[in-house]
Amino acid sequence: MPCEIGAGYIEAFANSNLKDPYSWDDFESVEHSNPEVKLALYLCWWACNRHVARHDNEYMAPSGAAVFLKIASLLRSGELKEFINLTKDDVLTGKMPTSLLVRLEG
Repeated sequence: MPCEIGAGYIEAFANSNLKDPYSWDDFESVEHSNPEVKLALYLCWWACNRHVARHDNEYMAPSGAAVFLKIASLLRSGELKEFINLTKDDVLTGKMPTSLLVRLEG
């Protein structure tokens, strides 16, 4: 999947107030061969862990939408390319460079 399309899925989900599970499932359930898109998906999962759902009908807390939009922006701009060496475990455990964390949380 090209970065532009991946970013579009992430933005669409964030802009739907995180309530379009069908579109998100289309993105999340695909095995991504593009390392930047794969990293973006891992970052989205990381964001979900940091912005835990408050209710059963939420994917994650609404505050996570802003992080999703930052991830989409980094994916679209090509800025994730410098971080493609990060593994799924690195991302999910927060073992990421400070420069990336600042871009996501700042």
